[in-house]
Amino acid sequence: MKFVLVTIVLCATIYVAYGMKLLASSSRQLNRRETKLVKRLVKRQALNDPNCDRRTCNVPNCGKDFVAAALPGECCEKCVPWEYASSLGLQYPQAPPPPQPAYDPRAQQAYPYNQYPYNQPQPQPQPQRVDVYIFGPEDGARVSAGQSIYFDCEVVSPYNQYAQPRWSRSGNQPLPYKVQSTTLPGNRKLARLAIPDATQSDAGRYECNGGTGNPNDQASIDLQVTEGGYYPRQPAQPQPQPQAQPQYPPYDPYNQYPYNQPNYYPAQPQPQPQPQPQPRPQPQPQTQPPPQPAADDGGNDEGDEGEDAGIDEDQEPAAEATTTIKTTTPQASAAQEEGGEGGEDEGEYPEDYTDNEKK
Repeated sequence: MKFVLVTIVLCATIYVAYGMKLLASSSRQLNRRETKLVKRLVKRQALNDPNCDRRTCNVPNCGKDFVAAALPGECCEKCVPWEYASSLGLQYPQAPPPPQPAYDPRAQQAYPYNQYPYNQPQPQPQPQRVDVYIFGPEDGARVSAGQSIYFDCEVVSPYNQYAQPRWSRSGNQPLPYKVQSTTLPGNRKLARLAIPDATQSDAGRYECNGGTGNPNDQASIDLQVTEGGYYPRQPAQPQPQPQAQPQYPPYDPYNQYPYNQPNYYPAQPQPQPQPQPQPRPQPQPQTQPPPQPAADDGGNDEGDEGEDAGIDEDQEPAAEATTTIKTTTPQASAAQEEGGEGGEDEGEYPEDYTDNEKK
């Protein structure tokens, strides 16, 4: 009896201990390394989809020591070291085969030889794609005689780590002795072609190929050496100075009509006044002095004086009227002449007005 109880208690203790251990392991938090491992596994599981189309993925531009390859369990390609890809036995993707003709049973009956696979077109292996780009100055492949110029050639080969840029003359001829081709450091496949002290013998075509032997994997430029070339750039030509424009006063927001201000517009040349013809002066009539009485008799003198006084009194108004009429006659004639010319001096005072007042 005691043995049975001890066995039951021991089994219960083991069960409880094992349950506590499982509970503790399930509630334990993952560390950073384990979390990254789980994320990587989830990512590979998500990318390893049978519906994944690699043609929709972007082709990475890998450098010298990398190639584009898809790791096991991943959909799209990425740059990996070519040694690592070779050790894994990864095959570089080839171009998709051409579409096969649709199966037609009637064609097999009419042409029984078409049913054999060797009569069908076989997909040919496509060479690995290599892109070649040439970069130069903005003004083109032109240089002045005696100046220097350089060009950079880049080879982009995602699936061929052995492709390298190589410069040569047209027809795969060697470069001249002074023309230098150097490989630039860095992850990109770049080669610089430097032409110092360019002459007419340096003009011509230069080619850059990827070293694959494929004539399609190359690019070329035609260098022109001129006396007044475009590289380096010539100094800017002096521009003609613009003519001075009239300066207008600034706009005043508080005055809605600035053109009413004085001196708003530049002064314009005024026409010269035309000389006006001057009227000719008319001869003035001379007044005769009154006759002097003779001093013969005293009585007669008095009578004569009285008569003379009466005569003088009667003649003075007539003389004054005669003088006034005669003096105004030339003024009226001058006014009529000026009025006939255009009537510009109408309403002005005559020139001898002061003389009349004095008289």
